[in-house]
Parts: sequence; C-alpha cells; structure tokens
Amino acid sequence: MAPTLGVLAALCVAGPAHAEGVQFWPALSVSAPVVGQWRIQADLVARTRGGYAAGQAYVRLGLLHPIAPHLVAGAGYLHAASYSARGAATADDQLFQQLVWDVPAGPVRVTARTRLEQRFQQGVRETSWRLRQQIKLLIPVGHHGLRASLYVEPMFDLNHTPAVRQDFDQMRSFAGVNLPVARDATLEIGYLGQFVHRPTGDYWVHAVPMTLSVRL
Repeated sequence: MAPTLGVLAALCVAGPAHAEGVQFWPALSVSAPVVGQWRIQADLVARTRGGYAAGQAYVRLGLLHPIAPHLVAGAGYLHAASYSARGAATADDQLFQQLVWDVPAGPVRVTARTRLEQRFQQGVRETSWRLRQQIKLLIPVGHHGLRASLYVEPMFDLNHTPAVRQDFDQMRSFAGVNLPVARDATLEIGYLGQFVHRPTGDYWVHAVPMTLSVRL
C-alpha cells in the first residue's frame, strides 16, 4: 500500500503548473436505508472559487448494495452546474457505477473506491467516459473518535471528444481530520490539492473541503 500511495503522490506534483486560487467546498452526504440491504445516498456539494470568480454546484444520487464481505456496489446520477464570472452556466450530467472495498487493516480503515462515469456535457454530442480511483486511509488519533484522513484520487479520460482527450485528467490529494459530531454523523475537513492536466496548460487548485456525513 505504501509504494502505491507514494507513486500516486509523485504524480500529483510532477510537471510545471500554476495555481488557480483557493476554493471552499462545503458538502452534505446523507445515507438512508431503503429496503433490505439497499441504501440510498444523496450528496450536495457547493464549490466557491476565489481568484477567478466562478463556482459549481453538484447533486449526486446513488443506490448502494453489498455484494460480498467488505465490498459494496453502487450506481446513480449526478448533475453539476458550473457558473462563470460572466454569468453563463454550463451543465454536466453523469451516470456512474462504482465499487467500494473496505480493506481490513486493524485500527486503520482503508477504502478503495473505483468509479466509472459517463459524462453528458453541455454542447457536446459525444459521451465522455472517465475512470477515477480513490484510495483513502482513516487513522485513529488520540481519543474521542478523532481520525486523520488521507486520500489520493487519480482520474483518467478513457475516450476522445470535443470536450476531453483520452489522457490523464487530474489528481486529487487530501489531508485532514475526521471527527464524530453525533452518533451517526461525522465532519471531515482539511486541505485538498487538485492537479489538473489540460492541453492548454496544467494548473493547481487549492481547496478546503468540509463534509458533513450522516448515516440514518
């Protein structure tokens, strides 16, 4: 596991890139039972941007079901709206399928999430396919349920369209803390560095995600 994380972290800092300002990403994630072992999850995310005066809003809905010990499959839909300084908004609708594996590792919780996305971008007739792989560690720190939270998530565009090219898309790296705020709710906050690879030039985004997760 350590060599894998090292390689992914190295990818994150490779190559020249300029920074694109600081973002604040507040989010709410709610998971609730439906029937049997089926669960529904709703994620609401806002992204406010600093230096270049734009923002995004995300709504993601998914159905989840365990298919083996420590392995949960899911699928769903996402709608994302991006707002520019000129006031014009663009939409990105997605279907996604995912597998989340909780890797037994003693007191440390290790999860690996593999997600495949089909993206229907405004003004583009072709469907863009993207693969993203997140590896996350939750490490106990002291008492009261406080944990250090670390993850990396590379993303790859799998085909070529007028909106994307078949290539490495971006890498997200996060370091922060995860703490319980109620019996079935946790708050996670920290720093996220987003390295974005584009034909017109690579760049960095610095963000402060703050996610309240509630499991009903």
